[in-house]
Amino acid sequence: MITPSKPAVMLVDGYNVIGAHPKFKAMRDHEGLEEARRALIELLANYSAYQNYETDIIFDAQHQDRQGSRQTITQHLAIAYTHFNQTADSHIERACALFFEKISGASRNA
Repeated sequence: MITPSKPAVMLVDGYNVIGAHPKFKAMRDHEGLEEARRALIELLANYSAYQNYETDIIFDAQHQDRQGSRQTITQHLAIAYTHFNQTADSHIERACALFFEKISGASRNA
């Protein structure tokens, strides 16, 4: 396996995966959303460590009256809850734009 010089970045819309993947959807429907979230986090923590990916799981908090937050789970995985009135999609779009600016600037300066 060829190891890249910089780790890959994976951004995951947590609730979209839970709602779209049969395993997590069934878990959500029978065991509850918290259990489905826990299982997704565990799966992605293991996968990210194995692949050496930098992974962020983003969960919408758009309908809750609170500030967004970020929690580091492992050296490869963090969980972000969006700010009030922000979707995971908009959070991911912004993160991609910032990442693109970062690598574009780095390549111009190299």
